[in-house]
Amino acid sequence: MRSGNSLHLFFLGALLLGLLLVLLYEPKEFWSGGKSLQKEQNLSDLELYDFTYKEITPEGVVVLALGQKGYKFDEEEIIEGLNLSRFLQQEQRIEVLESPLAIKRGEKLFFPQSALYIKDDASRFWSEKGEYELDKKLFKGEGRFWLVRAQDRAQGYDINYSASSGILEAKEIKAKLEMGR
Repeated sequence: MRSGNSLHLFFLGALLLGLLLVLLYEPKEFWSGGKSLQKEQNLSDLELYDFTYKEITPEGVVVLALGQKGYKFDEEEIIEGLNLSRFLQQEQRIEVLESPLAIKRGEKLFFPQSALYIKDDASRFWSEKGEYELDKKLFKGEGRFWLVRAQDRAQGYDINYSASSGILEAKEIKAKLEMGR
C-alpha cells in the first residue's frame, strides 16, 4: 500500500469521526458549548421598533411611552429613544421622562446616558445619569444636572427629586433665582 492512500484514509476517517460527533450532539448545543443559544448570544425575547405603548385604566391613559427601539429580556427591558409620559392621579399632573437609553428592571428605570425630567408646569431638569423608581416617584441623579423653572436656573451635582412631595435636593448647587416684587 502506498503512503498517499494511507494519508487519504486518515483524513477520510477524521472527517467521518467529525461528522459523527456533530450528529451525536444537538447542533444548537454543539455550537454553543451546551448553553442556551439565546442566552449565549444575549438575544431578546421581543424587539420593537418605532413603537407606542399606552396603559389605559378606567380614568383614561395613565402612561404613554414612545420609543425608537425596545428589547425585552428575562430580567430587564432596554429602550432606546424613550419619551415616557405619566399621569400622576394623586397629584393631578403629568410628568415626562426623556432619555437616549433607558433600562427597566422591575419598578426602576435606569438612565446611563442622561435623562430629562419635565413637569406639566414647564419646569424641567436634566441629569447626566439617573434612576427613577416608578412606584415611589423618586428620581436619583448622578453627576452634573441643570434645572429650569420659569425665570429660575440652577446647576449642581447628584439631584434627588420626589414627584410626590415636590422636594428637590442636590449637592454644590449654584442658582439664579428671580424674586417676586
